[in-house]
Amino acid sequence: NNNNNNNNNNDSNNKSDYSQDQQTLSQIEAITKEIASTQPLTSTLQPIHTLRHLYTTSSSSTSSNGDGTDVTTNDKSNDTPNNNATGTTSSSTSSVNNFIKGSEYLCQKYTSWRRVRGDGNCYYRAFLYSLCEALSSSTTTSTGDDDVEEYVYREEYDRINKLVLSSIDEVVQHGYDRFTIEIFHEELVDLLSSLRPSPSSSSPPTTTTTTTPTTNNQNTNNNNNDKLHDTLNIENGTSDYATWYLRLLTSIHLQKDPTRFNNFIPSSSSSYHHNNDIRTFCKQEVEPMGKECEMVQVLALAEYLGVRVKIEYLDGGGLVVGDDDDGG
Repeated sequence: NNNNNNNNNNDSNNKSDYSQDQQTLSQIEAITKEIASTQPLTSTLQPIHTLRHLYTTSSSSTSSNGDGTDVTTNDKSNDTPNNNATGTTSSSTSSVNNFIKGSEYLCQKYTSWRRVRGDGNCYYRAFLYSLCEALSSSTTTSTGDDDVEEYVYREEYDRINKLVLSSIDEVVQHGYDRFTIEIFHEELVDLLSSLRPSPSSSSPPTTTTTTTPTTNNQNTNNNNNDKLHDTLNIENGTSDYATWYLRLLTSIHLQKDPTRFNNFIPSSSSSYHHNNDIRTFCKQEVEPMGKECEMVQVLALAEYLGVRVKIEYLDGGGLVVGDDDDGG
């Protein structure tokens, strides 16, 4: 009888646990659907002053940028959208004031920004969008002395495109199944192919000419930007596939030099740090979708692709202005 009672109790506990798990999953699914219906994966360009407006209109409550959202910003100096700003928030008055001061500082440097859905993939998604926008600059018709700069953009496109094309071989060498990952690789390759520059600038400029860009060229560039924006905002589409592949490239770069990168693993992941287990860290903290990006991942992805990442960190603390050198 005691055994039967124990079995009944166990069955009851298991059913209760199952019911609770189902409720939790249902709640997560409902929240995910609500976020998807109200927040695009990446917003359209917004004037930079609207960033400050977020805090001045809600100073008595938690700021709407407190979800870990990443944003891409357009630099006033060259209008190249290759910068990211990450924001967290506090409900205290001093913190809100610091947010306002920080946003005012950003208003002096940038012309516009994009908001990226804070779903744990926001950094990789912001990086992807900024990279694509920067590479698509090579499709813009340059004039006069800008011909040289245009050629540099096209060289950069070729370099990154070649690197991504061959990257799947390196990923497979690290033990990943080619058949499993090739659809993600192909999605990123196809995305970059859609940004391919015209063949007219396949060689360095030898003469300097001065022409006036036509309205047709401007319309073409606008159409290309609109197409890119639409492509990267399809739910469960290109953005997610390419984002996961960027996670994979980040992972293999970390695994190539575990001794070095082990020192950069955040203290919150101390078990990986003490065990010198970069591979497990990558499997659990880097590769899964929805996992937040730490500075070690930022470093690894930038190094792998050979690009420079500039981060403006808006966290409600006092304003600290770092080195603003645009070189390197």
